[in-house]
Amino acid sequence: MNTIEKYSAQRNLLIVWLLSSLFVLIIFMLMAWPRTTNATFSDTAQWLFNYLSPGLTLIIGAFVYSARTANIDKIKQIDKIYFRITLCFCVVYLTTIAICILLVPIILDGNTELIIYLKNWNVILSFLQTSVIALLGIFFTKEN
Repeated sequence: MNTIEKYSAQRNLLIVWLLSSLFVLIIFMLMAWPRTTNATFSDTAQWLFNYLSPGLTLIIGAFVYSARTANIDKIKQIDKIYFRITLCFCVVYLTTIAICILLVPIILDGNTELIIYLKNWNVILSFLQTSVIALLGIFFTKEN
């Protein structure tokens, strides 16, 4: 059988998201904070949280719900392929966010504001975010 315990897969996704989000937040603070003023920092922070918080809240909420409703007698299983696809999309999405932040010192010149540079990534990140949220929704509701 090519299945994995659903609770274990959810835990693995949660760990990936929490660690990746922490990494992205740290590099964001290191790269973005020195390039903003008090007035523009809230806009740049909002940009970041708009891309991290929907996935994080979905995963944390679903994980807590499944932990509270876990039935020891009936261990839920899910196909490994659903887990792998979801994990790969999440990694690509979170890596894309990290890359656009890591490119700040290379691409950003003194004439361009940070928030304008970050907003240039909105089209691709919005597409990836929609795909990731849809996959996470399917992953957390599907079971064998």
